[in-house]
Amino acid sequence: GWCYHHGRHGVPQNHRKAVEWYTRAAQQDHAGAWLNLGVCYEQGVVDQGVNAAAECYQRAVALADRDEAKRQQRTQRTTTDDDDNKSDDNNPTRNLPTRSTPPPPSTRTLAHFHLGR
Repeated sequence: GWCYHHGRHGVPQNHRKAVEWYTRAAQQDHAGAWLNLGVCYEQGVVDQGVNAAAECYQRAVALADRDEAKRQQRTQRTTTDDDDNKSDDNNPTRNLPTRSTPPPPSTRTLAHFHLGR
């Protein structure tokens, strides 16, 4: 959807197709798709209006919160597993680099921005 929305990566800009692909992804509970669908509604790409956009942003926030909770649970399990395996030289995660740049804004942050919060 994003490539159609912005006309990038060799894909011609086509807002109707962008909304179609965002909708498909949103139906599968993809938080980013709900965010982008809300942007399309807010910008008038399709005639849905700002109320529909706000509903999309709220859905994006809820799904992003759910996804973050799942990530935290996985991190806690991984941390516990790492503590149990500190002396394990075969641990595949022991030499992974740490992130040196800050992550991009989250879907939740962007959805809140669009909601004016």
